[in-house]
Amino acid sequence: MKNRVAYITSLFFIITLLLFSTSDLYATTIDLRHLTFGFYREDWPVIYKDKILWLDEGVVKGYNFELNEYFNLFPGDQPLETIYGLAGYDGRYLVYIRADNENLFDVAAYDIEEEKDMKITDSLGSQWPTDYDNKTIIYIDGGPCGNLFTYNLTNQNSSLITEHACYAKISGNNIIWEYG
Repeated sequence: MKNRVAYITSLFFIITLLLFSTSDLYATTIDLRHLTFGFYREDWPVIYKDKILWLDEGVVKGYNFELNEYFNLFPGDQPLETIYGLAGYDGRYLVYIRADNENLFDVAAYDIEEEKDMKITDSLGSQWPTDYDNKTIIYIDGGPCGNLFTYNLTNQNSSLITEHACYAKISGNNIIWEYG
């Protein structure tokens, strides 16, 4: 009887240990937040660490998860008059789609520290940024599908990666796209 109680107690202890130690391996924790409640278009969200930014009627607004507060990225007047959509943010650079009647869509970045707007592309047609990571912008020349380029903000070099690309994304030194 003693051996049976010891066996059951040991078995219970092992099962409990396994349940609690492996449950974290399969559990995911996602905080879902509905941040905008306006009547107008509030879109083009980008996220960086504890901040999310979006475009609200041409104004870049944000939410800081750590402080639980809303903010405007640019206090006072917004310096970006031709902003159409957001593509990325890293705390210093805001990568965005610039729209005007002359060129349609171009890639641009705004250096928040230097308060300097930079045109990455400035040519006829559509150049569309699809992602941004680690000072590298990837964009497609030709609309949603076309020639895939990278642009490095540090050395200001642009490079053709491939032709016939769609839906490109970047993470570190890895770029993926769909052929199209």
